[in-house]
Amino acid sequence: MMKKTNHYRLVISLIEEMPKELLLVIENHNNLFKIMRRIEEKKFETQEQAHAFAIGLKLLSEEVIKKRNHRDITFPA
Repeated sequence: MMKKTNHYRLVISLIEEMPKELLLVIENHNNLFKIMRRIEEKKFETQEQAHAFAIGLKLLSEEVIKKRNHRDITFPA
């Protein structure tokens, strides 16, 4: 059985230097919105910090999982 893959569009803008933008189209097997709602209950100073943490962690972990069998790629300790 194949896992469902969710597709997301992530836009990163450097506010001080508009209109510089980076557009990423990413795949993740998790529903990132559900994860963000759950992590809002944790102790973060702001909702933005909670969302940034959740998205950053999920983006990194998804790439680590994809690359886990590639011996030529190392991740910093």
